[in-house]
Amino acid sequence: MLQLAYMLGLSNLTFDSLLSTFHQLFDLIQRIALFVQERRLQGIYEVISQSRTVTLCDAAGEMATIDTLQEVRFRQNHVAVLLDYVWGDGDILADYRCAPGMPVDRYKEGTRQVVVISLRELKSVGDELTFRTHRKIVGGFTRPAECWETEVYHRTQRLETHIIFPKERRCQRATVCVQSTGQTVALGANAFHQLPDGRQVLRWACVKPKLNERYLLRWEW
Repeated sequence: MLQLAYMLGLSNLTFDSLLSTFHQLFDLIQRIALFVQERRLQGIYEVISQSRTVTLCDAAGEMATIDTLQEVRFRQNHVAVLLDYVWGDGDILADYRCAPGMPVDRYKEGTRQVVVISLRELKSVGDELTFRTHRKIVGGFTRPAECWETEVYHRTQRLETHIIFPKERRCQRATVCVQSTGQTVALGANAFHQLPDGRQVLRWACVKPKLNERYLLRWEW
């Protein structure tokens, strides 16, 4: 009986070791697959830096302008077209302009609008481009609690968001939520600044955000 119990214990120990090895191997395979998928989904360019300014033009939140400045580096040859994804409440494309390039089409993809931009020239691997867009939103920020969502479509080194509030209505509280984890962080006094004309600015920045991550910047005003 003692010999049988010993044999059973040894057998269980061997099985546990094999199971642990299997889990480690499975985890390694998952990591490799995720790495390959991320490399495949990084798109036709990488973002060196992205700076976006949301200007709330009036205290009612009826009019807002969105100005985006991106420095990108292309990862493929023969690129002539870019896609710009926009979403949110209100008339989100009341006015749209970009430079360089020209918006030539738009279509709906789920809850989002996609603007097709012709660059009017071909870009190659390693080429860098400073790309600007400007648009207006009508009726998009009319509630006491509002938000701005940023989704990371491309490998990005740095992104930055500014919310400019009208002098008549300042931000009272702001947080940032990471969608994949649900982690919410309150933004402190160092996130707020004042322009020379008296308007308040809320600033949030992130270095090397995770690919396909979504960040939700919420505020009460």
